[in-house]
Order: sequence, then C-alpha cells, then structure tokens
Amino acid sequence: MYFKSGDLVQARNVFDEMPETNSMHCKVSELLNTGRQIHCLRVKNGLLVFASVGNALVTMYAKCGSLDDALQALE
Repeated sequence: MYFKSGDLVQARNVFDEMPETNSMHCKVSELLNTGRQIHCLRVKNGLLVFASVGNALVTMYAKCGSLDDALQALE
C-alpha cells in the first residue's frame, strides 16, 4: 500500500517492523510436517487413487518450497 502510493520511507518502516523471517520459517516447518503426516496417511489408507488429495499435497509442498517432496507426491 505505501509502496504503491510512492511512500517508500513508510513502506520500509513497515517492512522493518515485520516479524523476523525465522518465525515464518517455523510456521512453514510446522505446515510441512503436517503435510508429510497427511502424505503418509494417504499412502497407508490407500488414498492414492484420489487425484484431489495428491494435487493438494503437491501444492502444499511447492508452497513450502519442498520440491523434492512435491515430486515424491506425484509418484
């Protein structure tokens, strides 16, 4: 919002006040662990035939930056 209106100083102030990226990294790690548990349940319970479950896992892994896991979800 500030950047679009040309107020670069205020935009920088807002950016500097944002929580540290480590806290965001922890959230992503938590989501990734949950996703991996869901992935294991998908395999264990025979949900491999449901494309929607696989698509959701691939999307989640990709958004978390874990492309190796996204590829594995496709297999």
